[in-house]
Amino acid sequence: MARIRPPQAGIDDGRAAAAAARRDAVARAEAAEHTQGPLTDKAVAVILAALAVLLVLGYLFVSKLMDISQEEDCMLAQRRDCAGAGVPLER
Repeated sequence: MARIRPPQAGIDDGRAAAAAARRDAVARAEAAEHTQGPLTDKAVAVILAALAVLLVLGYLFVSKLMDISQEEDCMLAQRRDCAGAGVPLER
């Protein structure tokens, strides 16, 4: 019969130490996240202004894409007046 070797104390201690180190690192990272203060009024204003600019640019971009799509639909239908209404000419 084969003999079963008892576990070596050094290997288990190393794994326990590594696990404890990982737990400590995670605890320090979580503590660092919670120690940051709230945003200043200036930072909030900058974030809101940037968001407003992005929303306006997004609207303009989507509007331009819609215009291009309508022109393409008109051309695919083989119409000849796809240029749009434009400004009426005075006579």
